[in-house]
Amino acid sequence: MTPAQYTQEYAGMWSWIIDDDETYSGTPIINYLQNNKQSSATKAQSVRADEAYAALTRAIQAEIGGGLGSVFKVGDETYMTLSLQRVFWGKGAPNEIQDVLWLATWLDVPGLADVKRYCNERLGVDCGGFVANYWGFGRPTLKDPKPDGSAGMLPRTFWGEAGTRRRARPDQIQPGDAVIFFEGKVFNNDPSTLAPQRSDGSYDTAKGTKAFHIGLVESMSASGNDVRALRVAESSGARSIYAGSGVNVRDVAIKSTTVGGGLVGCALSDSERIYFVGPRNGRANPYLSQY
Repeated sequence: MTPAQYTQEYAGMWSWIIDDDETYSGTPIINYLQNNKQSSATKAQSVRADEAYAALTRAIQAEIGGGLGSVFKVGDETYMTLSLQRVFWGKGAPNEIQDVLWLATWLDVPGLADVKRYCNERLGVDCGGFVANYWGFGRPTLKDPKPDGSAGMLPRTFWGEAGTRRRARPDQIQPGDAVIFFEGKVFNNDPSTLAPQRSDGSYDTAKGTKAFHIGLVESMSASGNDVRALRVAESSGARSIYAGSGVNVRDVAIKSTTVGGGLVGCALSDSERIYFVGPRNGRANPYLSQY
């Protein structure tokens, strides 16, 4: 499955829900959700997501007659609390979102009279959640209830942990690689110098970089050491091809390419550059829809 096809796992999602009876319904996840109330761009969706999670939690507690714990059962089905939380943090894998929608409609949680509206206003996925779920890490299981990355990872963390998976030349870049977007001063073609944070929370990008976004390579073409064309799949908060603010596929305009210091970097403007990282374990293993 290519990264572009993976956007359809969200934007083209269908789920089993309870609507008087069991119904197989379109439940597209097309908006951006990040667990961040500090930014005006993400606050409203995050607040609604928190309210939805609180309503679901109350309904579950009423059904089971007590607290959730890390693992709980409703009827014959076993659920993991962290998996439910991930959905409302913008980290949910497709099957985790489907579990939430089944459970919430089965329990008749308020706000679910219009399931598509519920999905649009309360659910979504952020940039790091989209990449992690495509690569296939972070989703809890009964054997590994709190795996690395389950609560999400920042673009800077993806870069910091990459080590030898960082791409050095254009001919190493593959579909499914991460594309990490940096803003600020890059020293010697290496964006690793972190821009210091000012007292007001902003970053001094004259002294280093801020890693502000991550997506996936859908396709790339190069001539020698020059990247000529790049298409990415992502979830960014910008208007998307699915008429939402979440998952998207788009072309990225490359201004110039620099190869050196063991890295390949592309300038998008005077202040923005991108670098490339291969997936964990050498290949992607996407978390897919269960239906």
